[in-house]
Amino acid sequence: MHLAHSHHLPLLVRSARKRYGDALPALLRWDQNTDTALEFAENRLLESLGERHPSSQAVPFAACQITQGFTSGEITALESLMQPRDFAAGSQIFESGEEAADLLVILRGKASISLDLASGQTFRLTTCTPGMTFGEMAVLDGSPRSATVVADTEIAALSLSTATFRSLAASHPAILSKILINIARSLAARLRRQNTEIVNNFK
Repeated sequence: MHLAHSHHLPLLVRSARKRYGDALPALLRWDQNTDTALEFAENRLLESLGERHPSSQAVPFAACQITQGFTSGEITALESLMQPRDFAAGSQIFESGEEAADLLVILRGKASISLDLASGQTFRLTTCTPGMTFGEMAVLDGSPRSATVVADTEIAALSLSTATFRSLAASHPAILSKILINIARSLAARLRRQNTEIVNNFK
């Protein structure tokens, strides 16, 4: 059960704390933000369907979206070109408008991607979980970051620098071709989900 945006929420929180203490049931959550609550429910559904990995579950690089269709040799070659990166929960990974230095592949943890609105508020686009890639758009076209990314939990990731990405055309063209195909699939899936959300909001 996930409770959100209810005037009864403070009372429910106190009652749950009184009954369970800090050992709250895994299926009981509350949130002041309806958008965050819906995102949580969506992630649990996708996890149950096997389309996303739980954030606490580390995944091997070979199981990540970016390496789909790779041979074992290509996976080893690409991983050797990447650098491990760790982020603390709550830390800002990318900031909208900054120059792109790399793309990241999450091995463990989760991060939220959001837009900074003119009103000063933020609009969360999606959550990235283990196996997913983010930061790829700015690496592809050389433009500044289009969104802000914040670590929701501790994150273990692999970084592919922009310079290394561009050098793949000469050093590993087959790997670059497969990366581009996988990025295109990932961006297309993300766009379809967002299109569906927009349509549903206007029904």
